Amino acid sequence: WTCYTAPLSTTEFETPKLSIYPNPVKNNTLYVTGKNIEKIKRVEIYNVNGILVQVIEKPFNNKNYLVLKNLPKGIYFAKFDDNAQKFLVE
Repeated sequence: WTCYTAPLSTTEFETPKLSIYPNPVKNNTLYVTGKNIEKIKRVEIYNVNGILVQVIEKPFNNKNYLVLKNLPKGIYFAKFDDNAQKFLVE
């Protein structure tokens, strides 16, 4: 038999790191910072029950914030393409 010493590996990739603030959200504005946020094509907002409550296409053209549609108080998840963040609405 032959023993191969080639390392096992996978293609490494880095998920973009995003930060959101303020958390809890006030005044229906959620600010987002991170590298290359302008490349995000779509943001989906889900409530704690997993129901899609808002979709924003091309959200960061010349700005770094989202305007949320009068969401009731509660816990929500913002899905940024392949990244997700949890936030509260007061």
